[in-house]
This record gives sequence, structure tokens and C-alpha cells, in this order.
Amino acid sequence: MPTTTNRRFGLGSALTIGGAVLLLASLPMTWYHAERATHTELTGWAIFTNLRIWLVVAAILAILTALLPQGREAVVARCGLGLLAGLPVLRRIIDPPGGVVHLDQRIGLWVALAGALAIIAGGLLSAGRRVADHYGWDLPGMGPSRQLPAPTPAPPASGGTGRFARTPAEEEQIVDAEVVSEG
Repeated sequence: MPTTTNRRFGLGSALTIGGAVLLLASLPMTWYHAERATHTELTGWAIFTNLRIWLVVAAILAILTALLPQGREAVVARCGLGLLAGLPVLRRIIDPPGGVVHLDQRIGLWVALAGALAIIAGGLLSAGRRVADHYGWDLPGMGPSRQLPAPTPAPPASGGTGRFARTPAEEEQIVDAEVVSEG
């Protein structure tokens, strides 16, 4: 039976928390620069009212899933949260909010995307660690895991070769059988 760990914190969890912090830190950063007479700097917090709420909620939920025991649900939720936080940010990179004013992209937009990608990568790393632990694979940094049994050496084949060759001990175990007809 495979061993399971209730590891609460690993490299995947740390990457997820780091991504969530980046996502939160991107909101007060400048996302766009407006080409106006006053050269307005637009932050993620100021320009997107609904998106800012979603990014804060997604970051908090990602941190919670990283701190919870690492079950399948937590790992899948983490990947989903990163994807759902990254897609609207990616949309704003591809199609900035338009109007008559031209907007130049700034660092805050890219930090938010990096944070969402880090949340996804942390979830995938934790998922890979769960798979490796399930199958008993020894990955670097995992610590001690259960050892696979050593392969049993094949017995020397005497009296024949190939798959169906018998050893002398097996030959001695064959007993002559007498055919009895029932009638």
C-alpha cells in the first residue's frame, strides 16, 4: 500500500504563496500609462474594480490551499485559481481597456501574470510530488521515501533455455502421474 504524507508545506506550497504575494503586490503597481497631458499612471487597483476583487480573493484562496494538507482537491484548486487569475490578466495584456486614450503597459501587469503563473506552477509541482510519493519515486529534495524492493535475480537455466526452462530443483518436484480412466 502506498504511503501518503500529510505534508503541509513544500516547495510547491512556497511557490504558490510567492505567486499569491506577487499577485497582491501587483495591484498597487502601475499597470498602464495613459498618454494624456498629465501623463496619468493607472494602477491595477484603481482601474479594475471587479478584477481587483477577484485577484485578491484568488490570492487569499491560493494561500489557504497552500497551507492546507496537500490533498488532491487542494492541488487541483490551486492550479484552477492560478488559471482563473491569470486569464483575465492575460486578456488585459492582449486587449488593454481602450478608448480614445492610448495606454502603454507597465510592470504591474507583468508582475500579476508572473504571480498567476507561479500559483499554477506551485500546484503542478505539488501534484507531481503527490504522484512521485504515490509510486515511491525518489525525487531530489523529497527526503526519505520508501525503498522499492531489490529485483530478484533470475535463476540459472539448466536443461534448457528461454522462458520455460526449469531449474534442477523444479525438475525434482515433478511427480509422475498415473492416468486413471473413470468408467
